[in-house]
Amino acid sequence: MTTNTAPMTKDEAPVSVETKEAAWHVLSELGGHKFPPPGSFTTHLLTAALRADMANLARLELGFPELIRAVRLWKFDVRGEDILHAEAAGFEL
Repeated sequence: MTTNTAPMTKDEAPVSVETKEAAWHVLSELGGHKFPPPGSFTTHLLTAALRADMANLARLELGFPELIRAVRLWKFDVRGEDILHAEAAGFEL
């Protein structure tokens, strides 16, 4: 018996609410994006994460894995902004 499995589309691969919000926060904080702004704690956390070296980024990731994952995408992945926009819309890229 064989099943016909089509590849997943963006509509079939939603991201978690935490991933979506982390993408919103990073894109909003970096400016030029129309996403809800983060609160003051998250703003300070993002500032620290964007300035952190790798060791301190790893420490922040222990407590805030989704947010730091989004920061890492922005800082170190050439497709990071595109991925964050897709996640902010609720889909994996």
